[in-house]
Amino acid sequence: MIDVGAAYRDLRARISLISRGLNAEQWERVVPHCPAWTVRQTLAHLSGIVDDAINGNMTGVATDEWTDAQVAKRATMAGPEIMDEWQTYGPFVDARASEAGLSLGQLLFDAVNHEHDLRYALGEPGARDSDALWVALHFVCTHMNPRLAGHGLAGLTIVVDGTRMTPSASVEVHGSLFDIVRASASRRSLTQVQQMHWVGDASQHFDKLYPFSPPECDINE
Repeated sequence: MIDVGAAYRDLRARISLISRGLNAEQWERVVPHCPAWTVRQTLAHLSGIVDDAINGNMTGVATDEWTDAQVAKRATMAGPEIMDEWQTYGPFVDARASEAGLSLGQLLFDAVNHEHDLRYALGEPGARDSDALWVALHFVCTHMNPRLAGHGLAGLTIVVDGTRMTPSASVEVHGSLFDIVRASASRRSLTQVQQMHWVGDASQHFDKLYPFSPPECDINE
């Protein structure tokens, strides 16, 4: 059993460590996986989510308008200020997440993917077996087959490092914890998804693995 609140706290600590000592160019470096956000703006989104959750500002949650407002609100804040804000708000969410458990999986799915977006932009790979990634995988496994069914497709078996994470189906996708979560978050190109280890006729599943449009170029992390 994973303590979701502790996983979120540890994620913030890792990003805080990465952010220490960043220079002006690094704070304003574009994060390729995000909508033209910089490192600073990506952190503004992460802090803004917690701010909005604490203050009940959840109208339009997860829409572009909602996330854009989080970034705009912090347009004049320096990166370290935003990191401090997130660390101040964070413990309130830690406690809530520890109580709510995996029902808050989407929070960790979003946050851990942004952690690795930042790592990619800054050349700081690591933490590819974190508790946050396992919570994100649970979110993927819970929502993947209902989403596929909405497209009229049969279910998909997700196999992580040889372990079946969802019920048996006629189509399987095999991969590491890191690659499955990243592909499921639209952080792999369609070509990369096609090149993953598939079993069965997966031709109709390739472009349905993502919730958003995939990147045009390969992302090699």
